[in-house]
Amino acid sequence: MAPAPKHRFGILLMAALLIPTPVAVTVTGCGGGCDTKLTATAGTAHRTGSGPVAAEISLDLSARLTSDGKGVAGVRIAFTGIVPGGSRVDAAGAVTGADGVAHYSGPADYGLANALTSVTTAQTISYVAQPMTLGSTPDAHICNLLSTKSPPADLRYQP
Repeated sequence: MAPAPKHRFGILLMAALLIPTPVAVTVTGCGGGCDTKLTATAGTAHRTGSGPVAAEISLDLSARLTSDGKGVAGVRIAFTGIVPGGSRVDAAGAVTGADGVAHYSGPADYGLANALTSVTTAQTISYVAQPMTLGSTPDAHICNLLSTKSPPADLRYQP
């Protein structure tokens, strides 16, 4: 027995919803002219005390995120120290302001503080900056945001 005419429309509608249909997806801002850059500037680190596990280190770091030459606001930036021996350790994090600058001034994360505990002479090490997805709310689509990383910048350490 064939379904009544009023049910045929419902059956056809369900079938149409279940059959995959190709949909064109357009990604904007990632054409051939993507110009997203992250630049870290020279920073400082100095020992402020000796903790029970790791040295207490105070940092002053900054980096600027731009896309097509304009500052990008609302992106969380992770700062990673490159310590003697070449190991990479967490140092700090900050969110970019309206000018695209993420600035951090305060205590170092445990990773960097622990790595510098045994360093007893002033020296220049380095650090890099990289965007993070968690905690980031950029106000615009930014091409290549997560693959952008700064070149190493100097981090002057004074025990």
